[in-house]
Amino acid sequence: MHPGVKFAGKLAAHPLVSQLANQVMGVKQPSPSHSKVRFVLLGLAGFGLLTGAGFLVTAFYLWAVLYMVPPLAALATAGFVWLVALLFILSAYLLKYMQEKRAQRAKSRAIGEVQATVKGLAHDVQKSLANHPNQALIAALAAGFATGKKLF
Repeated sequence: MHPGVKFAGKLAAHPLVSQLANQVMGVKQPSPSHSKVRFVLLGLAGFGLLTGAGFLVTAFYLWAVLYMVPPLAALATAGFVWLVALLFILSAYLLKYMQEKRAQRAKSRAIGEVQATVKGLAHDVQKSLANHPNQALIAALAAGFATGKKLF
């Protein structure tokens, strides 16, 4: 088997290279088949949560009225709602921070895998280019032409 064919097979078989090629060529990943149903169900769940939160706030106010005058009960209810909102905001920031860290770790792991693959295949490429310079030139011209056709 020709060394260039062996190298191309190794390179194309790597999952990161195939994912990168799909992104460059504009291949769309399949979307979830039930996205409309999911959207409706999430909307209904949100409506239920808002309704429940309204009843919770009302119940808190009615409970607070038993122990204090109505203006103070309203103030306590507002404070309760603000406290819950602050907890939601802090939770959102924590989740965003954790997602960014996870993405950063995945990116560095992917870069490490690509670097390891490229280092492992660099010797094969140099050997193939040295043994078959004309074929390498033709392959580079074809790849450049195909890329230029796709991008421009």
